Amino acid sequence: MWTDKQVSIGKTKHSANVNVCDSQIEVVLPFFDKWLSCLNESIDLDGKSYKINNIHNVGDRDETIKIILKKEVKNEPKLNESRKKSFNK
Repeated sequence: MWTDKQVSIGKTKHSANVNVCDSQIEVVLPFFDKWLSCLNESIDLDGKSYKINNIHNVGDRDETIKIILKKEVKNEPKLNESRKKSFNK
């Protein structure tokens, strides 16, 4: 679900649309000059800092910038239901 949020790239604050998925976060914000220099910088979103690894000018129209951030995924093993039943017998 897309929501409006404030994000900070370096010392500059931007108004952005943010979509949080299971493994990634999409950030779309209005075009700004020198956007490409933000690559490998950090972006602050909801009190957390993420490294910008993927940024591009949507449609090469100089209207919006899209940033894709990788979300930390915990690789905790899930219990297998069949194993759980066999141990409880």
